[in-house]
Amino acid sequence: MKRSVPSPLVWLALALALACGSGKAQTWVFVPADGRPVALQGLQVGATYQLRVSGWMGFGTWSGNGRALLNDACYEFNATGVPNPLPVVQNDLGVPVCGPYQADHAYASAPFVAPAAEMRLWVFDTDYRDNQGGVLAEILLVAAANPDGYCILRRPDAFGGPDCFEFFLADTARTDAALAELDAAGACVATPLALRQDWSIDPNLGGPYARWEAADSAMTRLSRYGGDLYGCLASSGYGDDDDWANSCSWAFDGECDEPGIGTGVCLAGTDSADCRRADGFTDTCRWALDGECDEPGIGTGLCAPGTDASDCAGIALGPGVEDPEADLPTDVERRDQTLNQCDVWSATNSGGVEGTVDVWDVAAIPVGAAFDLRFDAYLVPDRFRVVHEGAIVFESGWRGAASYANTGSYPGGITEPGAGDALGLFTRSGTTSFTVIVIGVDPSTEWEYSVRCRMP
Repeated sequence: MKRSVPSPLVWLALALALACGSGKAQTWVFVPADGRPVALQGLQVGATYQLRVSGWMGFGTWSGNGRALLNDACYEFNATGVPNPLPVVQNDLGVPVCGPYQADHAYASAPFVAPAAEMRLWVFDTDYRDNQGGVLAEILLVAAANPDGYCILRRPDAFGGPDCFEFFLADTARTDAALAELDAAGACVATPLALRQDWSIDPNLGGPYARWEAADSAMTRLSRYGGDLYGCLASSGYGDDDDWANSCSWAFDGECDEPGIGTGVCLAGTDSADCRRADGFTDTCRWALDGECDEPGIGTGLCAPGTDASDCAGIALGPGVEDPEADLPTDVERRDQTLNQCDVWSATNSGGVEGTVDVWDVAAIPVGAAFDLRFDAYLVPDRFRVVHEGAIVFESGWRGAASYANTGSYPGGITEPGAGDALGLFTRSGTTSFTVIVIGVDPSTEWEYSVRCRMP
């Protein structure tokens, strides 16, 4: 007897039952199979969670044998009689949930630290018209955020220029005469004592910081004797025209070279023009200035794009290929594409057999927008590459069916199944385009990919 797919109302009832029956569930959401993104809200930034996705849904009927296409979050399990790895439930924080096939269709991620108060989820498919049902996504709290930390306070410097401040590194674990504390959301706030003394949380690098070393490094950036973030020296008449402020041999080259906030080849305060953050990038992430890049695509992904600028400065964005097109075949198809609207996936179809180079015009997209990619090489392997500002920001390796690994046509082997995504690849600054390259070697290959921009 044919088993029918539960309706969204059935899944909603199940969701309510699970939400009411589990003391660990912080929040839940029904993720519909039609591709609409939904949000899990109420996460505490810095707290540790697990993402759990359960249930199964219908993806229509396979034309190959007429059987119903049934999918859970990670596998297609009905069309061929054996589970086929096919991760279709995606999220914008890049948290993986898939592992070995589970007969109960429930999968849980490893513990992860929440970088934001919201997680968006959606079901990925190439054609949503015949989809039915959906799955349940739950957030399970593992550990609360550390209540202790360090915050940076500032107040006007009565003996300096208009952009000069005094700074104070406050320990939130103090029990007496504390000048800063963490609120319920884990954010730094000044105590009444601090406010009476004219202190306030620094708006750019205020914290919180889990380690004293990271907070002290931020203080160096703020100080007029270090990075001079607010341009105190300039407002006092000792700024960029001063012999010291830009005396480094690599000053005015567009790259910050001061220690702690750049490459370190200049002395502190000698590359002032290049080290000012007038490009929209900040160090406002909770894990900024800890010596590790935490932005998505080039680091751990715990920070939003552009909010861990100092730690991510100089990070190699690709696998070391100097020319992103150096290994392309000679016969490639070059196409012009346009992305002029955010929060909507723009899809492309297969291109040239050996290789396709799509140049995406994003001149209409606001500065600061983050960009995502999702792709599917299907069975015959292909490679997907994204190039931004001359650097490779994503390289998929060969993606496709594992049975092609021993053919000798795919150096390095098949890394993963054909479908995948890469979120937060880069943030738009001054450039007006980026490039997506697809490489294949088999004339029978078919593939597709979509790109999207979104405001963080």
